Amino acid sequence: MAKYGPVDAFLIVGGKDLTGHTFVLEEASEQIIEETHALGDSWEESLPVGVARHMLTANGGLYDDAALGLIAAFETSQFPTPTKQLVCFGMSGNDPGDEAVMLNGTYVAKWKRMGSRDALTKAHAEHVITGDRKEGKLIHGRSDSETSASGNTEGADSVDNLASSANGATGDLHVTALTLGGYTSVTFKVRDSVDDITYADLIAFANVTVAGTAERATAAGTVDRHLACSWLFNGAGSGQSVSFVIAVNRG
Repeated sequence: MAKYGPVDAFLIVGGKDLTGHTFVLEEASEQIIEETHALGDSWEESLPVGVARHMLTANGGLYDDAALGLIAAFETSQFPTPTKQLVCFGMSGNDPGDEAVMLNGTYVAKWKRMGSRDALTKAHAEHVITGDRKEGKLIHGRSDSETSASGNTEGADSVDNLASSANGATGDLHVTALTLGGYTSVTFKVRDSVDDITYADLIAFANVTVAGTAERATAAGTVDRHLACSWLFNGAGSGQSVSFVIAVNRG
């Protein structure tokens, strides 16, 4: 039986990679229930109301002002009103084919700063996502930085789902770092294949010009057995680099 540790976990919030800013990551889901026992009943009774909520706790990270870090993700996300966020995290690896939990919904953070004598200032965030939760797989992991002007993960880095599926797919893109080097933007796509040889476009995301960008896109119909992704820097330039995460859930 496989066992996992800190190196296998990751947390991306709205295109901001918080993996290295988080000491403890806890996940919890619950069904909301309502008490239904009446006056005079001798035992408590409750029934589910048919609504669930998902909660994450990112505990004990160092409080700093790193670009696209904790402050940008948490402290400013709750003022003046809660925001809608894409969140992607996992506990069992950062490579293509590893599990990815994909959250999308209204995002509320309870944000704390903790200062103590003889210690660095810590940060703690509890956040509730009131939206959908999807189980997906990473198509492109957070640890890979791409420096070629175009490329794909077809072949050796593609993800084999063992069979095709018939109910479409949802793809989440998080761009955590980007150097355009003179190029105007980057295009990302999810591609599928029956045989891991011939690929076709399945999901296309909007062109990206800045890091800290996140987008959800969908495809309908049949999704072939093998999945991969592609990237393309548009225009002309040099010294380009991009770090991104793509996760896909099959419907």
